[in-house]
Amino acid sequence: MAAAKAVAVIRGNASLVPPSLSAPLTSPPSTINMDTTTLLSSSSSSEIVSSSIPITNHTHHNIHGIIRFQQPIQQSESLTRISGRITGLTPGKHGLHIVIYGDESDPQYRAMGGIYNPYSKPHSDRVVEDDRAIGALGNIEANQDGIAIFDFYDNYVKLIGPLSVLGRSIVIKQHEDDGGKGSSNDSLIDGNSGAIIAAGVIGISAIPIL
Repeated sequence: MAAAKAVAVIRGNASLVPPSLSAPLTSPPSTINMDTTTLLSSSSSSEIVSSSIPITNHTHHNIHGIIRFQQPIQQSESLTRISGRITGLTPGKHGLHIVIYGDESDPQYRAMGGIYNPYSKPHSDRVVEDDRAIGALGNIEANQDGIAIFDFYDNYVKLIGPLSVLGRSIVIKQHEDDGGKGSSNDSLIDGNSGAIIAAGVIGISAIPIL
């Protein structure tokens, strides 16, 4: 089946996260097949459309990795698979968000805007809540070696259709996203997850992904 696909290359901010991701795998739909361990892969199908999301940092380069997105092209309501491997993080959880703008012109990422939330939903946890901001993807978790590996399916994030995230950015945050359950005002905005430590613009790529 034809699919829209995305890849994110992660390079991060060592000033916020010194060098030192594993989330459980979900059962994949039978219509989706993706290689989650390597950036350079190949596809034997000419029907696959690929898209790419490079994640970069302006001043520091200790955080690196890849995030991939995949959605069947002919099923705009289908689940999107999001998977990746990030290195150079501090051990523990880090918020993962899709934000409004694909603008990396500011070194502190202030031009990227807040979490992508076209329906003005309250901030919540991707795993727990059924009704949430599209860009609120919860957390990724780095092990003691600073490596986070994750692979999950999401019903809100789309690569195709009127609410496509192409052209926006995906960011990794300094702290854990508390899912809007904290006591501070920032909890209701971004889960009190702190500064952006790595980010990238979601764009179309020629790299095919299995």
